[in-house]
Amino acid sequence: MDNFKFVESSNSDPEFIRFCEQLDVEQDAMWSERRNKGISSLKDLQRVTDVLFLKDKDVPVGCIALIPKSPEVAIICRVILNPDYRGRGLAKVLITEIEKVAKRKGANRAVARIIISNVASIASFKSLGYVEDNTANDDCEKRIYVTKNL
Repeated sequence: MDNFKFVESSNSDPEFIRFCEQLDVEQDAMWSERRNKGISSLKDLQRVTDVLFLKDKDVPVGCIALIPKSPEVAIICRVILNPDYRGRGLAKVLITEIEKVAKRKGANRAVARIIISNVASIASFKSLGYVEDNTANDDCEKRIYVTKNL
């Protein structure tokens, strides 16, 4: 982690938008019906209040965002890592850091919605103390909701 640093940003940051576009490309490749239904990671970006980048020598390698559900509950979303940086535990580092932002903003609970086939993401959240709350059939694939008291 010596070369890594966190940088807070906003939902209009071009790098954040680029990461969301990257996520769309990857998810469209897995679920073609997403594209047919007009589903996009760019949708509802105006609801995102906080963006956190993980940078390696000033190059963004990952990001994560928050959407306030209520004053006490923050939704963690758009956990995105450059494919070259996956499998190193960096998603957990991003989640832990965005939890601090959520707490600073007054949240006492965090929620994340994860595509059920994304076992790596589910494992990352669970390893940090998140528990399954419920499931839903959203968009194109079943999703799991995980929650944690902050």
